[in-house]
Amino acid sequence: MSGHKRATISISQEEYQRLLDVEVQLRAQPYPIAESFQPPPDLIERTQSAIDQNLQWMHERQTHFDQVTAGYQGEIQRVEKATNHALAAQQQHLMQQMHDLAGSLWANTENLMQQARQQYQHQLTAVQDRLLKEIAVVNQRLADHETQDETRLAVADHWLHAAGDLFTLIDAEYNHNFYLPGELDRLAGQIQMAAHNLSYGLPEASIASAQQVYLRLANVRVRLEQAEGEWLLLNQACLEAVHRVHAEIDGCQEIEAIDMDGRPIPFHLDVDFWTRGAWSTLANEFLEMIRPLGLTNPSPSTEYLQQLLAEYLPGIRARLGDLGFAARIEALNSQLRVNIADMVVQALTVQGFALNEFQYRQDDWRAPFEVHLTNPDQSQVTVQVNPYGDNLGENELHIISEDQMFRTQRELRQRWQEVQVSLVGSGLEVGDIETVGSARRLQKSQSGASRAYRLNH
Repeated sequence: MSGHKRATISISQEEYQRLLDVEVQLRAQPYPIAESFQPPPDLIERTQSAIDQNLQWMHERQTHFDQVTAGYQGEIQRVEKATNHALAAQQQHLMQQMHDLAGSLWANTENLMQQARQQYQHQLTAVQDRLLKEIAVVNQRLADHETQDETRLAVADHWLHAAGDLFTLIDAEYNHNFYLPGELDRLAGQIQMAAHNLSYGLPEASIASAQQVYLRLANVRVRLEQAEGEWLLLNQACLEAVHRVHAEIDGCQEIEAIDMDGRPIPFHLDVDFWTRGAWSTLANEFLEMIRPLGLTNPSPSTEYLQQLLAEYLPGIRARLGDLGFAARIEALNSQLRVNIADMVVQALTVQGFALNEFQYRQDDWRAPFEVHLTNPDQSQVTVQVNPYGDNLGENELHIISEDQMFRTQRELRQRWQEVQVSLVGSGLEVGDIETVGSARRLQKSQSGASRAYRLNH
């Protein structure tokens, strides 16, 4: 008579919590690469070279602005000279900070960004205040005296030309379509309106329009300086962070295993193997995620760089830790399958059965573990411990009896009860026992018997 019994086997809640606490401690430790990681010298050199190049462009741009605005009348020239000096000093300060922190920009980006934004906001307010004061002086002068139309036309023409020159400089010196798309196009229409007012003999309207558009252009210029500095900071920080995360991904292909007591052992787990290819999937997603970072036409947007640094890369690192956790659970459950089978074998040995063969199915440690036993009358018992669920310590035990002699249900239940006593005595929890249909021999591995390796050996 034959029989097939099935039950879920799991470790006790106390044992589960103890192993879980150990895993939490392991996850809290730095990544394998984190403690020893040092950015390679060529990465630091590339970062510093990009910063130096940007600083050179900034100096050339400010020189060009000084040359063009040197021909302006006193009030605008004073404002532009002060603006040039302030922006150059701000950019110089930011570039120097970045230069000094090359290699660790990724860890200091938020602080640098916050400081820079405060400074640029201060510059923006200062530029607006200086211009508004100069505009007020000019307009008050015009209002206090009976100014001839020729003078008003000259003032309007001066402001209109100043706005046109600033527009041309911004258009030539900044990548405005990348940082502030459409902004300059809108201002071009306002310059045209001021020119129409002048051509129609309306100097007051032309002066007001030209002054307003000049104010907006000055605002755009400061914002472009800010956007350019922030983009450079984010781009270089992302390049550094990507290099580090890439090293962490490579360094976490293998992690230290732990035994059933939660102690690290001199055995390393292949994370990709134990997670059934999830490490490879993560590595490929990472490479696809960072692909825009190497492009120059178009360059990666500021929004993309911010997301990469604040969300994407931290998310990859978190998932990397999850993979290590999953790999350890799989390996411990694999170990537990061997231990459960060993306990069952001990119980059946007392009943006269002898071990015949034992193996992981298809020699895959992630697969069910099978044991085949026989007794002197050639009755056979197949013990199979299957993976069950995703939690630590969960497996499913099958015992298939194929007896040559007649066995009553009472005898089969007694056989199972002795197995159950052995499992419970070892601290395992046994779920409800289920009788499964008619008995059938579970499929054996085609590769034959193989040694059952244990992680705590």
